[in-house]
Amino acid sequence: MDSERFIAELSELFDDFPNSDRPSGRRFDDIVAAVENLSTENTLALLNCAARMLAPAESYVEVGSYMGASLIGAMRGNEDKDFVAIDRFEWASRERFDANLERFGSTGATIIEGDAFEVLESALLDGRQIGALFWDADHTRDGQLRGLRDVEQRLAHGALLICDNADRPDVGRAIDDWLREQSRARPLLELAGRTRGQPWWHDGIRVLVWSD
Repeated sequence: MDSERFIAELSELFDDFPNSDRPSGRRFDDIVAAVENLSTENTLALLNCAARMLAPAESYVEVGSYMGASLIGAMRGNEDKDFVAIDRFEWASRERFDANLERFGSTGATIIEGDAFEVLESALLDGRQIGALFWDADHTRDGQLRGLRDVEQRLAHGALLICDNADRPDVGRAIDDWLREQSRARPLLELAGRTRGQPWWHDGIRVLVWSD
């Protein structure tokens, strides 16, 4: 993963990044309208760009898929990449999730149904290198921190760790704690959300990058 290229290409998707309330490049408004979600079109554009940057041996892994909007957005035009989605489907129907993926032709992903931590701490992702991680699951301080620690051994050089709801105090503390303890990670991008005047980034996003 080339993190600098990611930033450059992400910026080009908007007339005034990060202040534009919607992308001017590839659009995702049809997904936002058709699939129940807790995201924004800008977030889907960011995930799509991250997936497009994956090297051939890298995977996009998202933890917390809800009704599938984020996965569908990430996969649009990137069907040649490897995608994994992890969710217990406690808050959403697996049947509706599958139907949404089918409707948009996003059926090539590996779906792992189960507890995020149990999955990440098992052998289910063995053989995969994570080039882009989207964390939208446990947003407690301990949960966010545990998730970041759990993926360390699977991260490719330059991997992007995209943390949703980053304006929440517990999420921010967990990210800061991890950055202090993990010298191989560094902040790459911070996007303020609705509490800081930019609702087009929902509750805020922080992108971290991993290096060898």
